[in-house]
Amino acid sequence: MPRKTTIKASGEVPSVPVIECPACQSRISGDGKVLHVKSKSFEELAETAATLEQVEKAADVLEKKYEAANTRVVQLEAELKQKIEREKELIADVEKLRQKAGWY
Repeated sequence: MPRKTTIKASGEVPSVPVIECPACQSRISGDGKVLHVKSKSFEELAETAATLEQVEKAADVLEKKYEAANTRVVQLEAELKQKIEREKELIADVEKLRQKAGWY
């Protein structure tokens, strides 16, 4: 972060006006190079930025876990469809045997 500038001993006022940041309510120079007064909102925003990075990392981890679980679900669905088809074939075979044997 840039260092604060001091007003020269001759009493000259800097040519750049001091403005209040609409986002963090800190007082900064018009060119954005000098921070005159740091507000509490600015400190909270800085803490939030650090927390946001942690949340994004956790979200990435959860997203990878979700993708792995979703892949596993697709595999299990395919296996289930195959088993259902085998069961249908077995039922059809049993029905044919019943008809041949004269069962009702």
